[in-house]
Formats: sequence, structure tokens, C-alpha cells
Amino acid sequence: MSLITYPIDNRGEMQDDTGSHHVSTVRQLSKPRKQAGKTKKPTQKATVTVLATDVNTTSANTFGTSLVDNDTLARIRKCLDRGHHAGTQEPEAKAALRIASKLMAKCNVTQAEVFACQDENQQAQHAGESVVAITSTKDGKKVINNGWIPGVQKAMQTFFDCLSYSTGFVSKTEYTFYGIAGNTAAAAMAFEMVYNLILNWSMLKIGVSTKFSYCAGVAQGLYRLAQKEKEEEKRNATRAEAESVAQREREELAQRDREIYRLNYNLVSYIPVLSVALIFDANFGKGDACVRAGRGGNSRHYSL
Repeated sequence: MSLITYPIDNRGEMQDDTGSHHVSTVRQLSKPRKQAGKTKKPTQKATVTVLATDVNTTSANTFGTSLVDNDTLARIRKCLDRGHHAGTQEPEAKAALRIASKLMAKCNVTQAEVFACQDENQQAQHAGESVVAITSTKDGKKVINNGWIPGVQKAMQTFFDCLSYSTGFVSKTEYTFYGIAGNTAAAAMAFEMVYNLILNWSMLKIGVSTKFSYCAGVAQGLYRLAQKEKEEEKRNATRAEAESVAQREREELAQRDREIYRLNYNLVSYIPVLSVALIFDANFGKGDACVRAGRGGNSRHYSL
């Protein structure tokens, strides 16, 4: 095999026999490549600013209760819990709250101070609110309220059984979740994570409308998933309640059968059975009633 060579002119191009020019292979390989463009970062971010489960142990909240013994605080909390319980009758609830009010007035403490002395698990069962703030990553920039955010907001409400509202400012937008303290804290942290993830994923899309459509689709899909899980929970709860009622009815019927059997057994075994035998005298034409009572065979005779 022979090697064919072409002359290279002063411009760095090869010439063939016909006189046409070709770009040099060396020149093509030495041409620098364009660097891939870097992925843009989101212009906004979500940050949790307030969590309802944060325990406030400042001296302002514990000063009043530090002078009250633990037994009195426990009694006040017990009365408050009974007064606010859904299953407590109205007269009993009023009486419990009245006792709690008298004890708090006597000890010079407030209801908030009493709750502040509880541990973290007990405080999480009370009402509270958690706040997420959406701010710009660049100082001084106005926050844009995207139309797909309510979908994420409703999804968090459905997932964690709480409610929420938004408050707009010039430099930020706050989303406040309120309800049971533990639920609101979980909703706020999940909202922060989902919002930031959606924005990061949307940076891979090109075009404003494409990015918005992508974010709206993810938000609506998340909300539909939350609704589906909530409906499934309701069906499972209804099924479990029906099974519990059926099991309770079966237990009641079995208990009734056992009671009936026990009563019948007592009648046969423990209550004396009376047997009456009429004995007729053929000579005198009169009969005697022979009453046999009990299991011992003892009998008494009565003239008819």
C-alpha cells in the first residue's frame, strides 16, 4: 500500500492534484473545543425560619413556674388536658378549666408558662405554627411569587394534616403552616426541601415557559399523590373500623352465649329439682302427693 501525500501551502491547507484546498488534519485537531455551559443556579430559595417544635427555655418563660412545685404544675396540666379533651363532657370540662384557672391565679402563672415546662414530646402535641421564607439569592432582588407554589403548599397540607397561608413582603414571601406543632414542623421542612429541589431540577430546562410547565407539573403531581394517599388512608380507616365493630359484635354474642350456658348449667346442677309423684290408695280412693326435693331423695307426703 502506497502513502499518498499532498503538498501544504502557506495557509496551512492541503492541495490535491486538482488544485482544491482541504483543511489540514493537524489544524482540525488543534482547534480548541468549546467548554460546556455551566448549569445556572436558582434565583430564589426557601428557608425554614420558625419551627413550632423548638423548645423555648428562656428565663422569661420559666421564671413564673420556677417558684411552683412540680405537683401543682402537674395538677394544672392535668386539668387543662381534661378540659380541652374532645371526649370530656361539657360540665366536667368547665369544672376542670375552672380549677386550672384558680390554681394558675393562685400560683401567678399563665397557661403558656405551664406548657413551656413540658418536655419536647408533650409540647409537640399542642397547637403551633411553623414558617418558611422564600427569599432571593441576590441581595435587593424582589421575590417572584410563582403560580405553581400553591400546588406544593396544598400537597404539604394534605400530607401532614395542617393548614397554611402566605404573607407577601417586598424582599420575601412567608408560608405559615399551623395546626398540631409536630405536623406543622414536618410540613415546613418538607416544603423547604421540595421547593428547592423543584427549582434545581427546572434549571436543566431551557425557556421560561418550559421551566414553569415543568415546575407546575411536578407540583400538581405531588398534590395528586397526596390526595391519593389520603383517600387510601380513609379507606383503610373505614375498613379497620368496620372490622373492629364486627369483632366487637362477635365478642358480645360469644359473651352472651357463655352467660346463657352458665345460667342453664346453674339451673340443672345447683337449683333443686322438684318431682311430684301422685300415689293413689286403691282401698280408700284417696291419693297422697309425694314431693321429692333435691338430689338426696328426701320426700314429704301431703294428703290430697
